[in-house]
Amino acid sequence: MGLDLINGIPAHVLLAHIVVVLVPLTALALVLCAIWPSVMRRFGLALPALALVSLISVPLTTHAGEWLDRHVDSDALVRKHTELGDELIPWAIALFLATAAVWWFYRRATLRTPDAPESTSGTVATPLRITAAALSLVIGVGAGVQVYRIGDSGAKAAWHDGYSATAHPDHGSYAPAAMPPAKDRARSVRHAPSVLLAVRTEQARPVAVERTARACTATSRNRHDSGTAARVGDSGVYAARAAGGVMMASYWTGVNRTRRL
Repeated sequence: MGLDLINGIPAHVLLAHIVVVLVPLTALALVLCAIWPSVMRRFGLALPALALVSLISVPLTTHAGEWLDRHVDSDALVRKHTELGDELIPWAIALFLATAAVWWFYRRATLRTPDAPESTSGTVATPLRITAAALSLVIGVGAGVQVYRIGDSGAKAAWHDGYSATAHPDHGSYAPAAMPPAKDRARSVRHAPSVLLAVRTEQARPVAVERTARACTATSRNRHDSGTAARVGDSGVYAARAAGGVMMASYWTGVNRTRRL
């Protein structure tokens, strides 16, 4: 039983990224090592090791792709992608053999001149170096082009009918998620004076009562007639109470309107 699913996701979708990265990287390293011996000395055994990992990843990815092919709707694009994927294995094998050969030849040249490893390029015959560079270039470019063709066909198979050429109207403009509907905003604005009335009435009521009482008291002091003064004093008290009642009525009216919002 092969590796078909990873964390509930088709393994082919994840393994394809490994192939897309490793195969072109191995091809580039092969070309550089074949042309410049100094680069080969720095890579060493890492070059064929990298090619081996790339070679192993290709059949794992194609096997997972065959499983995925049996679980999706088949069409011409999917079949083309599958066929191109199977054609990558020969290129991966050629990459591994070429990297192993380049490493072996330069390794032998280093063993022949252990005291002067910097002169490796002089110990390898020029025709052999040119041949290795030419073959590496052909294999590297071929593998890279094949990976591109596979990726292009896979993208078309997955997305050719999975998007719209025009933008969706819901995503065309920005709308804040926290903004209430227009009718609720209009309702809040319409009833805002009631809220302000309740607040202002509550703040103004004690001041109005106090001012009314002071005015009535001053008036009573200016009267010489005691009876008139008494009546005016009583009137001032009644007026103060009446003003307070009016303010309270206005206040509760504003509060009740606020509660109905």
